[in-house]
Amino acid sequence: MRVSGVRGLQEMRVSGVRGLQEMRVSGVRGLQEMRVSGLRGLQEMRVCGACRRCGRLRGLQEMRVSGVRGLQEMRVSGVRGLQEMRVSGVRGLQEMRVSGLRGLQEMRVSGLRGLQEMRVSGVRGLQEMRVSGVRGLQEMRVSGVRGLQEIAGPAGDAGERCAGPAGDAGERCAGPAGDAGERCAGPAGDAGERCAGPAGDCGACRRCG
Repeated sequence: MRVSGVRGLQEMRVSGVRGLQEMRVSGVRGLQEMRVSGLRGLQEMRVCGACRRCGRLRGLQEMRVSGVRGLQEMRVSGVRGLQEMRVSGVRGLQEMRVSGLRGLQEMRVSGLRGLQEMRVSGVRGLQEMRVSGVRGLQEMRVSGVRGLQEIAGPAGDAGERCAGPAGDAGERCAGPAGDAGERCAGPAGDAGERCAGPAGDCGACRRCG
């Protein structure tokens, strides 16, 4: 399923669709709200807001994804107007990448079993990030996030790693038990990380992959 270049669409809801394996959304200029729920079999989901050829998702303010089984990869990039993002009850998700969301204020991730890698980069306005009920998370990287006041993670997720660029002083990582007050310090160079993906996703979008 690919949705691109649609003008005038303000609300998009996809639920209870079985057999859908791929979902890509780009260039829907007037879209304000997007909700995806109850999809079984969806393996890949990409929302691109910085593709010059297809247009940008400037108006999207709220995005919610819940109850999706089988999703393995989720990438959201370049959606500048997005203010709230919630992902819950997604089983099977292994990789989640969020980048270039300048207006995002709140991000909540919960009930993701099987998530192994989570990366958040270039989100300037994010104030609160909450991660709960995530089992099996092996790597978590937060970089280029200005204004972030708190990262609240699940208690007891031993082995979870929070890595971000050196210099993010004041960023608090409260996740695994006993890690309160730990600063997110990781490899320098993650701040300019691009949203990696094969060229041609939206018609050769270099910025979003």
